[in-house]
Amino acid sequence: MFSALFEERPYRFTGTGDSRVGLVVGYLHFYPNDLQEACSLSLSTIQAIMENSIEAIKNPEQPQSNDLEGRVTKTGHVNRDIELKILQSVKEILNPPETWKIEQISQSSNTYI
Repeated sequence: MFSALFEERPYRFTGTGDSRVGLVVGYLHFYPNDLQEACSLSLSTIQAIMENSIEAIKNPEQPQSNDLEGRVTKTGHVNRDIELKILQSVKEILNPPETWKIEQISQSSNTYI
């Protein structure tokens, strides 16, 4: 079992779980016997993708109404979900920053098939 502590962000991102699983599987290809390293790299990459996604909204190339203060939906609710900018983050995916390290907090003796 692994653990990592990081700051909570005031925004919700759609697709982080699916993306993180895909990254873990991909990094396991390069580190086949090191789940801890694959998880650390995937966490670092997802954090970098979220930063890129926030920056893309703060500094849009073309004027948009997608500011971080929120978007009002038809029902009057403020939508603060942010779509991940995965294609714009290909550099971070191919060369993941090593900013987060996951710590092992227990060792499982169970064998799963």
